[in-house]
Amino acid sequence: MTATHIIITTINDGAILLDLASNAIHYGREAIVWVIADRKTPAECYHNSQEARKLGLDVHFLSPEQQDETMKDYPDFYHRLSWDSDCRRNIGYLLAYEAGCERLIVMDDDNYPHEDDFIGSHEIVNKEYVGMMTNNGNGYYNYLKQAEYQSALPPYPRGYPYFARGILNRTNISDGTVGINIGVWLGDPDIDAMTWILDPFQVDDWIRLPGMLVRNTWTPINSQNICIIRDLIPAAMFVPQRYPGIEFMDRFGDIFAGYFMQAVNEDYLIHIGAPIVIHRRNSHNHITDLFLETPAIAILEYLLPLLKDFKGDGLTVIDRYLELAGFIMKIGKDLLNNLPPQTGEWLIETSWTMTAWAKTCQMIEGKA
Repeated sequence: MTATHIIITTINDGAILLDLASNAIHYGREAIVWVIADRKTPAECYHNSQEARKLGLDVHFLSPEQQDETMKDYPDFYHRLSWDSDCRRNIGYLLAYEAGCERLIVMDDDNYPHEDDFIGSHEIVNKEYVGMMTNNGNGYYNYLKQAEYQSALPPYPRGYPYFARGILNRTNISDGTVGINIGVWLGDPDIDAMTWILDPFQVDDWIRLPGMLVRNTWTPINSQNICIIRDLIPAAMFVPQRYPGIEFMDRFGDIFAGYFMQAVNEDYLIHIGAPIVIHRRNSHNHITDLFLETPAIAILEYLLPLLKDFKGDGLTVIDRYLELAGFIMKIGKDLLNNLPPQTGEWLIETSWTMTAWAKTCQMIEGKA
């Protein structure tokens, strides 16, 4: 059984698959790759997936029609996924979970493997660690402090709360099992639209890596270049941002997912470091992105302090995620009126989606 699975969703040509195959072959690595297509994915992506297979990478390309067929056993969750959205990567998560993966790598189609052993570097997940860790008094870690860049302003990763900015990182010695690995990037950084407008910059190098976080110190977790231990997959759902009649924000589905996962994580450490990839960012309209990101930022500023207080009683990750879904439901129903319109409705829909996701994971566990 192949231990490592990789999830990519794309509406581009899939050229990244050839780079991924070359890197895997160079380092003698194996992985199963799930390419989750969307309605806009060009035929060239399927062609490149087949070329990557010829090179030796075990690529599975799922067309929209194949996704409908594959997910017919899980209609309650599947029907909550919109088309033309990166939330469809959740299909790949479930397929990898069903196939028994031990580690789940999630990557975006504009993050290209570079010199590092891409798959091998992510295999730090599920390994034991003893050493220095970051333990910040404000409960959040800005890993961009370890980057080399030319910027007039101190940068923060997309999704880092504004209320927690300006605090120095602190360290102490601890130990544990690595459950999440956050790979980093050269070139275009993962920053919010406001920073792209005010002070765009490039990441030239990284220093003082790797970093390791204790369990009570959180950081934004994106979908660009990360790896998750199997036990946390039921808490890793990429959070849909749009529902029928609720379409006021976008671009933070991975950020909400990362914070929800950290809220239920009681057992694992977060590692930040290799593999380093090259981020050649897809074309963006920063003003449009700002319009879509601002409601998400406002919601996070309200939601994160509440998430920090969440204490699940469940013995398993799935149980605690179901409890978190109920916690989110209550927040949505009790929401004050000082947040973007439809925030309450979105939180309630998110709670239902989280519940459907967790029950789908329970069904998969029952098959094992």
